[in-house]
Amino acid sequence: MPKNKQDSFAKQKWTPLGFGRFNNVYVNQDKTLVLKIQIKAGNETDAYDVPSRSVALWNKINADITPPARVVMSEMGEGWVCPYIEGEQSTDLEIQEAIIDIYNRTGRIVVDAPSPKNFVTRVNPETGERKAVCIDIGMALKLEQREEEALNQSFTSLAAWKLHRRGYIGFLARSTIGYPETSATIKALLFIQNNRSDMYDVTFLKTNPDLVKLCRDAYDKQVLGKDDKHKAIEKARQAIDERFQEHIKQKAPNQAESKDQSHPSAENRQHRSINVNAEKNALAALQKQREQNLVNTKDSCIHALNRYIAELGVSIEEGRSKMSFFKKSILSNADIRMKGADAAMALIKIIQSASSFDVMGNEIFELSKDQALLPVMNKTNLLPCLNQCMQMVVSANKVNVELEKKIQHESRGSSPPT
Repeated sequence: MPKNKQDSFAKQKWTPLGFGRFNNVYVNQDKTLVLKIQIKAGNETDAYDVPSRSVALWNKINADITPPARVVMSEMGEGWVCPYIEGEQSTDLEIQEAIIDIYNRTGRIVVDAPSPKNFVTRVNPETGERKAVCIDIGMALKLEQREEEALNQSFTSLAAWKLHRRGYIGFLARSTIGYPETSATIKALLFIQNNRSDMYDVTFLKTNPDLVKLCRDAYDKQVLGKDDKHKAIEKARQAIDERFQEHIKQKAPNQAESKDQSHPSAENRQHRSINVNAEKNALAALQKQREQNLVNTKDSCIHALNRYIAELGVSIEEGRSKMSFFKKSILSNADIRMKGADAAMALIKIIQSASSFDVMGNEIFELSKDQALLPVMNKTNLLPCLNQCMQMVVSANKVNVELEKKIQHESRGSSPPT
C-alpha cells in the first residue's frame, strides 16, 4: 500500500459493526469504509484464510464498485477493507437478477444470497435507479475453496465435485421462504454449473421463468432424489413456505394476490411433484440455448482459460503475457503467475486449431500431468481450470456420440436403444 494510503488508514477510528460467522466487521467514523478481520478456523489452511483471497473475490463479484477492496494491516490484525454500502434489503427479484449477473461475470454462485443483508439495494438519488449489491461474500468464499479442493484432485474426481454440492440442500430449503425466485434461480445455476459448465452467459434466465423452473426441478431430481433425508427436508420446506405465504395473504391479501398474478415466475405454493424426466427435459432446453458442438466447446474452454489468466493479474498484449511493475510489487508469486498464464495461452492456441474433442481432451490431460508445471498447479488455480475444460469436452463429446448413434438408427429406420 502506498505510504499516503497507509498514513490515512492508520488515522482511521473503527467502530464494531457486527460479528459474523466468517468476519469481525468494523466501520470507520465517516461510514465510507468497512474493515473485516477474518475469523480463522483451526481446520483450515492458511491459503484459504488470507485476506487477499477475500479481496480477490469481492473485486470479482463487485467489479463496478469503487474503490476496490484491498488488504490492510490494522490494530486488530491483518484484514481487508471495502466500501461501506448503505441501502435497504434487496427484494427477491432484485437478488435474482444480481446473482445471474454475478454468475456471468465470475462463474460464481452466491448460494446464500437470500440471507438477510447479504444483498442491499442502493438507490440513485438522481435517477431513482435501484441496484442490488452483494456485501457479504463469506459463504461464497467458503464454497469457492471447497470447489477448488474438489477440482484440484484429478479428472476422476469430477463426480465428487458434483456430489459436494449436496451440502447446499439444507440452506436452499430454508432460503425459499420469502425468496422463491432467488432460490429457484440458485438451483437452476447449480444445475447448469453441474451439467453445462460451458454456458458462461446465462442472461436468458432473466426472461425465461419456465426454463428457471425446469432447471430447478432438474436440480431437485438430480440431488434430492438420491436421499430420503433430503426429500424430507424439501417436503418440510414446502410446508413452511405454504404457511408463510398464507400468513402474508392474511396480512395483505390484495398485495399477495397481485404479486402472484403479475409475475409469471412466482413460485408455485402448492406441493409440487418433480417430473421423472426433469433432467432430460432441462438438458434438452439448455441444448437449444447453446448447442454442445465442437466450435462452442472450444469457445467455452478458451473463455475459461482467459478468465484464469485475468484472475492471475496478467494481461495479454499482442499475444504475449504482461504484468505491470505495480502488480508485480503487490502480487505474490509473480513469476509463477506468469508461467501459469503462458501455459494457458499455449493451450488456447492448441484448442483453436483442434480438429476433434479427442485432440482437445488429450492436450488438456497432458498439460495437467506436466511435472514442470507443478509449482504453478500448487500456487494457482490452473488445475481446477483444466478440470473444468475437461468436463466440458467430455460432456460435449458424450452428447455428440449419442447424437451420431441416433442419426445412424434413424437412417436404418429403427429406433435408437433406450
